[in-house]
Order: sequence, then structure tokens, then C-alpha cells
Amino acid sequence: MNTFTLTAIVGLGLALSASSATAASLNTSGTWTNTEPALSISGEGTNTISWGTGGTSSYVFEGVSTTVEIDDLIDTPFLLGQFTHNNFPIFPPSLESATLNIDFSLDSFNQTFSFDFTHFETPNSDTPCAAGGVQPCPDLVSFPNEGSSQLITLDGIDYNFTLIGFSQNGPDNAVNEFLTLENQTNTADLFAKLTEVQEVETVPEPAGLLGILALGGGIVTLKRKRGN
Repeated sequence: MNTFTLTAIVGLGLALSASSATAASLNTSGTWTNTEPALSISGEGTNTISWGTGGTSSYVFEGVSTTVEIDDLIDTPFLLGQFTHNNFPIFPPSLESATLNIDFSLDSFNQTFSFDFTHFETPNSDTPCAAGGVQPCPDLVSFPNEGSSQLITLDGIDYNFTLIGFSQNGPDNAVNEFLTLENQTNTADLFAKLTEVQEVETVPEPAGLLGILALGGGIVTLKRKRGN
């Protein structure tokens, strides 16, 4: 199965209060890099890469430019941009992997997130279709859940920045796989979410706890001796 391995390069410090309804300008854009196989892919360094012999398929990322409330980014899916796979019949070689670098700006704050994609180009006439669906067999784009969450800090508070997935009918239906139909332009919204990291109380290890108990016993013994 093809996967988008998402590795967000984040180390954020943002002087905005997440607890207040603060309006901010949210802007995203993207470029593709690290395409494999490199010799058969065109458009590296732009928001569109294409490949194929006898036809052309492509990936396109379109960012967003909008005004948001800071609170609306916390525990609520928000739109990062639109991903498009123009899926048309081609002869090998096909795209195997690429990195999407998303430039994420919130007012004066700016950070780049790097997402590694893997592409599953299926034989169109397989029975059954390798990725599901019906002939002509669709291709599959996906990302692993374990690579979709990264730690960020907003106003001194730690959050998990989680890429939720692709959806063509709203954030509540976002999933980490996108089955793209042959001979079509397939577009899906790409959603993310911020979730506050909950502090975990530390429990003394058994050795440390025994030491505390032993110290307490020594104090009791000392008091008894002094009492005698």
C-alpha cells in the first residue's frame, strides 16, 4: 500500500494566546521535492509534479489563505489545503515517492512541514484491483497514522499537530487513504488538528519509594531512642 509518510518539521514558538478568541491570518503553500525516480519526474521545486509515458499524471497542492480564530485551530480540524491527483493512463516508470513541503504561516509566525509521500500506481486491468475499486483500477495515496502527529508549542503550551487525512465531504470524514479514480481529476481537502498535550503525573519508582519508606523508618527509630 502506498503511504504518505508525514514528518512535520516543527519547533514552534507563537506569541498568541490560545485561550482567547484572537483572529489571525492563516496562509499555506507547498512545493514538491525529493521525487523518486528523479529522472522521470518533472516540476520538482514547484507545487505541481508530473510523470508518465504515453500520457501524463500529476500531483498538485493548492494552499489556503484565510482568517481564522486561534481557538478554532484547537481540537477542531482545519483546512491545510487541497491535494489533487490527476490520474490518467500511463506507461512506466511512475512516481514512487515525493516530499511535500508545506509552508505554514499564522500572522508573523512561519514554519515548514515536510510530508513524505509514496504513490501506488496500480495496473488498470487487474482482477481484482490491487487497491480496491473496479476497472479501470484506481491508484492509492495514503499516509501512516504513526507519522501524522508532531509536537508544537503555542504561547508556552505544548500541542500535538496531527494530520488527520483527506476528505471530499468535510473534516468529519477525513481518512488517511485516498483512492483516486482512473481517467479523472481527483481532489480532496487535507485537514489537520491541534490537541493540547496533557501532563502526566510521575509516580516514584519502587526503588525510590522503598528509600523514602526506609528513611521514614529511620526517623521513627531515632525518635524512639531519644525517647528512651
